[in-house]
Amino acid sequence: MAEAIRRAWFELSLCGWVLSEGIKIITVNKRFYETFGYSPLEIPNLNFMDLLHPDDRDVVAENLKIEYEGPFNVRAYKKSGDEMVLEVRAKVICSEDRLLANISFVDTTHNIRVIEKLKTDIEYHKGRKEIEGAQDTVISGLKSKL
Repeated sequence: MAEAIRRAWFELSLCGWVLSEGIKIITVNKRFYETFGYSPLEIPNLNFMDLLHPDDRDVVAENLKIEYEGPFNVRAYKKSGDEMVLEVRAKVICSEDRLLANISFVDTTHNIRVIEKLKTDIEYHKGRKEIEGAQDTVISGLKSKL
């Protein structure tokens, strides 16, 4: 029963999950497939570093090496080639003679784009009489929702 509950939690999680040994992906959950666009048959041919933006691979490797659990943001690529931003948490696990990485992630691309757009809009409207003071109101409203 406990194993069935753990499996359901893993598969139905709102976060994506990857379990890897070194860079080789061992297993992923449903959210991984939805986020990255790969099928279960493609997983044995993937390593998780290949999914990351080249400039972010060293950051992830270093964070795993020093066992920094996060959160930290990295850029990654969907199967389609579209870039996205992921908030990542990782835990290194020593299991018998194996070193595993338990990695969870959330796609934050949309949130980041909205914040960047708001910053651009605020800069554009800065100093205009009709919205003086609105910047603080908008930012405090956003912070309360995040």
